[in-house]
Formats: sequence, structure tokens, C-alpha cells
Amino acid sequence: AATNSTHCCLVCSVSIRETHLGINACRACALFFKRTRRTQRAYTCRRGTGKCVFRKHEPFSCKKCRFERCLTIGMDNTKEDKDESMLDRIKEEYDHANIGIDRVFRLSIKRRIDAEMRLAEIHNLPRCDSPQDFYYTTASFYYDTYPITIKELIVFLSSIIPEFEEFEEDVKFSILKNLIGKFYALGAYFRTSRMYLKTGKCCSTPIAGFDIGKNDQWIIESESLGENKLLRSTLASHATDFLDLMYKMLRTDDITEREFHALIAISFCEMDSTLHLPEKIQSHFESTKNAVLAELQRYYRERLRLADYSSRLGNLMSLSAAISEIHVISEKNSRLYSTLFDLPCEDQMIRDALTKVC
Repeated sequence: AATNSTHCCLVCSVSIRETHLGINACRACALFFKRTRRTQRAYTCRRGTGKCVFRKHEPFSCKKCRFERCLTIGMDNTKEDKDESMLDRIKEEYDHANIGIDRVFRLSIKRRIDAEMRLAEIHNLPRCDSPQDFYYTTASFYYDTYPITIKELIVFLSSIIPEFEEFEEDVKFSILKNLIGKFYALGAYFRTSRMYLKTGKCCSTPIAGFDIGKNDQWIIESESLGENKLLRSTLASHATDFLDLMYKMLRTDDITEREFHALIAISFCEMDSTLHLPEKIQSHFESTKNAVLAELQRYYRERLRLADYSSRLGNLMSLSAAISEIHVISEKNSRLYSTLFDLPCEDQMIRDALTKVC
């Protein structure tokens, strides 16, 4: 809930502009409390006194005292977590809206929009006539959104998979590297599918994109790309590959919001076999995927009243495969750009984000 002025989190003392779980607490502390409750973790006080003072970003902070502080100030998520499913968690974190329709954006998509709006001003992006608050993207803007998206992906994963926070750093890095392209592609597909027929726009980020018939539009900015014809050609090729897959996805049957939430989970849980994740973590993703599929089938039977939903499941699997293809293309091109053209290195941006968020 939004507040009228700036307050401080009663747990870690950072400034906040909105409450969480009904009290003056920052999003990070609320998520920490929810993860601890969900996983039933039992922490030990680092100093053995039970009187540690928690401050955000301090090294070696005491989780035991942080959790006890949450309890002391009355933090409670029992109502929120009652009968909460994985798809409900995803909906809560990845709430979205049709571009151009006034709604209160929440959580993941709202945070990205707020951050990108500030970035759009810095880049002086040209605004579209329709839809409202939508901009024509540029190559430099697109790459400057990477840190925003990586940071949000970390928060998103920590919210829907409580165990993520406890994974080893190298495991977190591998998972994020396997998901960042999918995270971009999922958002681009959903927003594009909702506005394509009305506006002819293809979304590349929550607030920016290009006319779907002009795939080179986003690289026409001489001040940032200079006269590097090879870079321009490579970026144009990347956009063409992206649009080919986006057209393929747009030709599939429309999906409901509930199916989109399931698509997020399915895409995230299908890890690249080359990652060699620890068996316990791989098993966790597999069990999460199975739980989501079971929940999705109940949705088809009970909410949509479908006796045969094989075509709808097949549609989602096709979309998931296309999402994975976009991720592979993006990862390959990211390596190429950082090697040949001195553009930001995706690996380093992921590691920087892990240091700041986790």
C-alpha cells in the first residue's frame, strides 16, 4: 500500500514509500519474512545474544535477529499465504496490465516500469502517439535496462522460490544466466500479444519497443553506434531473428492470464541440461514444474470446464519452446556484442546484481 510520505522500515531502517504486510516494512524485509515462514527455517544468532541490530547491506547480518524483529513489530502473512498456490505467487509478483489501460501496476512490472521511465528520460526516448506512456526503444536504452531486469529477476525468483536465497552464488549465477533471456522474452511476448493488433507495436521492455514492420528502427541512433556498420548489421540480424520467433508465438492461440503465469513457471523450470545443477536443486525445479502442471489441469477442468485440454497444453509447450529459442539467440548475441563491440558483458552485470541484491 502506498504511503503519503517517506517512512522508515521498522526492521532495517531504510526509507520506504509503501507498506508491506500491513506495516511499515520494506519489500526486502517482507520477502525475507515470508521466505522464512514458508521454508520454516530456524536461524541461530550470529553473536549468541539475540540483540543484533540489523541494517540493510551490512555484511554478515544476523538472520535470526532480523526474523525476531519482524515478529516483534507484528509482521504476519498467514492470511496472505493461506491456500496460496505457485501460480498465485507468480501472479502476485508478476502482475501486469494491458498497455494503454489505466491500472495500478504492482510489484515486479511496476518496479521495472518506474525504473525504466527514469531511464527513458535520461536517453530522451521519443514517445509514441499510441499507446500512452510507450516509447520507441534504442539499442543503448535496451542494454541499459539489463541491470534493472536482472535485479528484478533475482527478486522475482526469491519470491516464488524461497530456497533461491540459500543457493550457492555460482548456482544462482548459472540459474540467472539461464533465465534472463527468458524473462525478457516472456514479458515481450505477453505485452506484444495484447497490443499488436491495435497498434502494430512490438514490445522489447515494459515501456518501450518498435513498430513491428520496422525491425531496424531501434538501431537508428548514430550518436551511440557511430559508423560501426558491422554492429548495426549484427543488431539488425538479431532483431530479425527475434521477430521471426515473435511472429511464430503471436500465431498461436490466445492464452489467459492464468496460462501466462503457468508459462512463466514452465519456462523457468526447464533448465539447460548443460548447467549441471546439483541434483537437489534440479529436483526442486522439476517438482515445481509438475506441481504447476497439476494446478493448470485443475484450472482447465474446474474453471474453464474443459474435458479435453490437450491442445491448450500443447500450445503452452510450443510457446515455452519459442521462449527458450529467443533466450539462446539473446545469449549468443550478448557474448558476441561484449567480445567484438565492447558492449556491456551480461555475465558481469549478473554478478554485479547478485552482489547488490542478495
